[in-house]
Amino acid sequence: MERIGADERLSVSADHGLLTLTGEVAYQFQREAAYQAVNPDAAITETSNRASLSAAEDDVQKSLITSGFEPILDSGPEATRAFIAEETARWVPIMKATNFKME
Repeated sequence: MERIGADERLSVSADHGLLTLTGEVAYQFQREAAYQAVNPDAAITETSNRASLSAAEDDVQKSLITSGFEPILDSGPEATRAFIAEETARWVPIMKATNFKME
C-alpha cells in the first residue's frame, strides 16, 4: 500500500489505484452505510439537508455555476424525485425515437 500524504487513515493500492479506508474512517463509513440501509428516508433527508447547506454557500454556488450546474436551493427529496420523473418522461421518448445509444 502506498500512503497518501501523512494521513494514515487513507491509503491507495499502488497496483489498482483503489482508495482504502482504514481505522476510524472505515468504522465511520461502515456505520453510516449501515444506518442508511436501516433508515433510508432519514438518511436521504439528512443528506439533502447537508447538500442544501453546502450549496447555499457563496463559494460553492460560484463553483457549481462555473461548472455548468444550476443550484436549486429550495429543493428536497420529493422535489428531486418529481424532477427526475418529469425529465425521464420528457427524454426517454426522444431517446427511443432517435435510437440514442450511450457510447
